[in-house]
Amino acid sequence: DIPAELIASEVNTGFTGGNNLAIERAMREGFDYVYLLNPDTEVLPDFLEQAVSVAEGDPKIGAVQSLMLLAQDPTLINSWGNEVHFLGFSFAGGYRERVDGAPAAVKLVIRDIPAASGAAVMFRSAALRIVGLFDDAIFAYHEDVDLSWRLKLAGFRVVLAPKSIIKH
Repeated sequence: DIPAELIASEVNTGFTGGNNLAIERAMREGFDYVYLLNPDTEVLPDFLEQAVSVAEGDPKIGAVQSLMLLAQDPTLINSWGNEVHFLGFSFAGGYRERVDGAPAAVKLVIRDIPAASGAAVMFRSAALRIVGLFDDAIFAYHEDVDLSWRLKLAGFRVVLAPKSIIKH
């Protein structure tokens, strides 16, 4: 059993504020990485080790996106990272593509992605100390794209870890 601790807020600050509370706590306690995981997910046993392994391979990696498969049909992709439209909004990359199909077979390698999804992402604490956390002005949605862009502008990489698998 893994002990859990509730970090409560007296007001609803959305996805951004709630995650920032937890991220701040982890960083204060000296953790090198912070992994965000939506509660409606199921993880493969080595998902975390796989994400850390990718991050450890390059100190310029600021965020590691796990490969998300559809919970209802894990032969299909939920997201291999967020794609970003030229107008600035994002959407789940690879949505409903077959894991073993093309172009999925080509795309499922460790690679830079436009943005990481906040549903299953690991951040390097040192990178967050430089660029900051989620923007409190964004209650929910696209806060992950904003943080991904700030990481990239600061010279960090945002990558997919295809062997770090979760179902969402």
